[in-house]
Amino acid sequence: MSINTINTRILSTEFEYFEPSSVEEAVNLLGRYKEQSAVLSGGTDLLVRIKQKHIEPRYLVNIKRIDALRRIEKTPELLRIGAAVSLLEIEQYDFVRTNLEALHEAVSSIGSMQIRNMATLGGNISRASPAGDSPPPCLSLVPESIYARHQEPRASHSKNFSEALEEQL
Repeated sequence: MSINTINTRILSTEFEYFEPSSVEEAVNLLGRYKEQSAVLSGGTDLLVRIKQKHIEPRYLVNIKRIDALRRIEKTPELLRIGAAVSLLEIEQYDFVRTNLEALHEAVSSIGSMQIRNMATLGGNISRASPAGDSPPPCLSLVPESIYARHQEPRASHSKNFSEALEEQL
């Protein structure tokens, strides 16, 4: 029996797919579909979890094409890394390589280059896996976190990353 006659679909779960072009549009979709939705960016973990039926979202919201989430911006005061920036982009960013050794080492150690090319910092952090390599350096580096809830973007001026996450919940 050929494997193609058993299951020709990559993902066996059916879902509606959305590709918003703005943070506001993504937040509205996630607000509308709540627990039935999942955020897709790199997909290195999410798609495996869907394929293995650990989760079965009815709606996938792909944030990878939202320009505001795909940027790394350096100002004299801060470095802003969007949630959809790949780990490889962070690894290759000169300022991170030369000034943020812990973050550079963490993202460089995750998977293969192919995985780092797809995986995102936002996904690595939000998955909250005990094997996540990027949260520890971020714990000491993130004095401010900006997040969005359904129709109300907010800034969190926390002393550290874990406080910023707590304020978001």
